[in-house]
Amino acid sequence: MILNAEFTTEPFQGEGEPPPHAVNARDVLLAAGLDPDFGPLGTAVHGDHATVLPALAEVLHSALTSGANRVTLQITVDDAASEDATSNDTSPGEASPEDAAPAVGEASTPGTA
Repeated sequence: MILNAEFTTEPFQGEGEPPPHAVNARDVLLAAGLDPDFGPLGTAVHGDHATVLPALAEVLHSALTSGANRVTLQITVDDAASEDATSNDTSPGEASPEDAAPAVGEASTPGTA
């Protein structure tokens, strides 16, 4: 399952360097091998749930222990990417069962299984 997650950490800081809680949250995602989109008002990340969910648990811990007093988090399942990942269970160059040629002696009739 592919997830899209967006979060903000507060308090916001005016111009200048981002606050430590925001930087630490971003660094947790980088350490997890993710590629976050880090912006002045929040961070977004996209990836497999097996990587994203544990990383987000660490993000919460890191942000809250480094000065954040609020974290707002939204997680959305990326249906299209999740369907692509589950429907493509064959290795590159490997034929899926639907692509297989009929066995010797079997008739091949279009539109039948």
